Amino acid sequence: MRRLRSFRGFVLLAWLAVLWPTRGQGPAAAFDCATVDQIPPAECRALVALYQSTDGPHWLISRSWLATATPCTWYGVRCDGGHVTALILVSNRLQGELPPELGDLTRLRWLELQGNLLSGSIPPTLGNLTSLWMLSLYDNQLSGDIPASLGGLAELRYLYLHGNRLSGPIPSALGNLAQLQTLYLQENQLEGSVPAALGNLASLEYLCLMDNRLRGEIPPEVGNLTGLRELILSKNQLSGEIPSTLGSLNRLERLYLSDNPLAGALPLSLTNLAYLAHFRYDGTGLCEPVHWGFWQWLAGVDERRGTGIPCRRPFAYLPVAAFTPP
Repeated sequence: MRRLRSFRGFVLLAWLAVLWPTRGQGPAAAFDCATVDQIPPAECRALVALYQSTDGPHWLISRSWLATATPCTWYGVRCDGGHVTALILVSNRLQGELPPELGDLTRLRWLELQGNLLSGSIPPTLGNLTSLWMLSLYDNQLSGDIPASLGGLAELRYLYLHGNRLSGPIPSALGNLAQLQTLYLQENQLEGSVPAALGNLASLEYLCLMDNRLRGEIPPEVGNLTGLRELILSKNQLSGEIPSTLGSLNRLERLYLSDNPLAGALPLSLTNLAYLAHFRYDGTGLCEPVHWGFWQWLAGVDERRGTGIPCRRPFAYLPVAAFTPP
């Protein structure tokens, strides 16, 4: 009878071991990149480092990772010409810190790791990814400064770092990203001023810095961004007057300035913004010029949230042509 009970207990434990594997079980932590011939060893080691530092065995999907000697078939990895060109692991339950070895993926064009539980700082070595088009790390728990080395990503088109815990200033070096079309840094804890160097981003179409701790005045150099479609600066601590140079953003469709201690009159040059459809400046001290041409333009904006405060000083009469878009 005792032997039967012991046998039954052994069988039960064996079944439990199969049904509920211990935490951390999965492909062996040790992986020999010398067995890989699809990509260079340094790129292989970078992928292995990412898997090991972000709790790879517990990713939502980890198909083939460290289980085969063909990294180009691992889930989320894409290769071209014998190099890793894309690493896309969106909302895949990555948890931990980004390893500095990612900087060895020098042919990478797309790095998308948004919607995970990544923590720690952004490795400065990502500045080595000079072929990168897309860097998307939003909706994680990343902290620390934005590395100035990202300003060396000459091919970068899209930079999404929003929804993290990043702090410190916005690096002026980001103004070197001549190809950049979208810069999203909102919902962080960034401090300091808006760098005037951002006015060098001649290809920029979308700029969102809302919900940070930015101070100082809006730099007039923002008016150089003539291709801009969206300028979102709400929920900061920006002060001073609105620079009249914003009237040069003649492709602008959305302008949000709400919830900042801004003051003074809205510049009459804003009437040049013929495509503006969304304009918010509530929660500020900005006043609206007492000028029929300005009010006529403002009435034509589809969605607006303002202060409703008329400026005390009346503005001089200007002919209708000054407020009629070309």
